[in-house]
Amino acid sequence: MISYCEAVEQVEFAGSDCYFMAGSFEGCANLEYIKLPHRLERIPDNMFRHCSSLKEIIIPSTVKSIGKNAFSECSGLTSVTFGDINGWYVTESYVDAAKKAGGTAVTTLSSTDLAENANKLVKEYADRYWYKQKYKKKK
Repeated sequence: MISYCEAVEQVEFAGSDCYFMAGSFEGCANLEYIKLPHRLERIPDNMFRHCSSLKEIIIPSTVKSIGKNAFSECSGLTSVTFGDINGWYVTESYVDAAKKAGGTAVTTLSSTDLAENANKLVKEYADRYWYKQKYKKKK
């Protein structure tokens, strides 16, 4: 964890396996850019909370859940690139998120309107759990 570290401005993971704990980057006031590792599956609760200088984040397609308040109070966030914009849901229930069932579909995530994606994470659905719904295979 590097929470509340003012020296960190940019972080880019080059294909490494990582696991993050809740609040891993919380309060890193000067963090502006982060590219998450391509094998990451989960962004935990409060991971970037209070990172007011964070402007850009790249979320790989392997991410299947985003914890509650992961981007709360990231007022500077203007660019969020999702590796996969399809199938995202939000819920207030941790149980529903863990089961990947229920909730409300997140609409208008975009591969080009990165500011709108940021708005969804920081304002519209910041206090909810995000998850990729499990898809049933067609027979």
